[in-house]
Amino acid sequence: MGSDIPSIKFDKSRVSEDIKKALYADINGLPYIPTQLREALYGAALESISKGRDLALLTRWLVEQDVPGIDKGQASAIARFLNNRATVRMRINREASNGISESIWIHSGAPCLCPNAAEHLRANGTRYGLRDGLLINGVPSWPGMDEGCKCTWKAVIPGF
Repeated sequence: MGSDIPSIKFDKSRVSEDIKKALYADINGLPYIPTQLREALYGAALESISKGRDLALLTRWLVEQDVPGIDKGQASAIARFLNNRATVRMRINREASNGISESIWIHSGAPCLCPNAAEHLRANGTRYGLRDGLLINGVPSWPGMDEGCKCTWKAVIPGF
């Protein structure tokens, strides 16, 4: 008798070279991560992402490193931030490979904790180029990419 619990296998091929390169850049942009830990963090983050957003794995790894100022809550936030950014990029790649070139920004309605919260609310319903992002304060932005952002998007399907 097999398990009746449905499961979905994560396709590791979605973690493409451009996703890996962007992850490396994201980690190098974290000022509170000591330089000597960044390569190891990259490996742990890549494993977390490749296991389909295993946030517990990355949070646990970060806590075990005993970095000053990074408690379990901060470790969890870092794991979520890195996985969210990778997930957004993988979704963009998947949708673009299926012929989607435009999207509509959707504000979640939940309190946005990112630095551009007011702009994210104003962006709700705005159409933008999927690969280009939406310019917010002169910077290309995508829903869910900023730390603390809960926004998403809906694809504009050509012909509909």
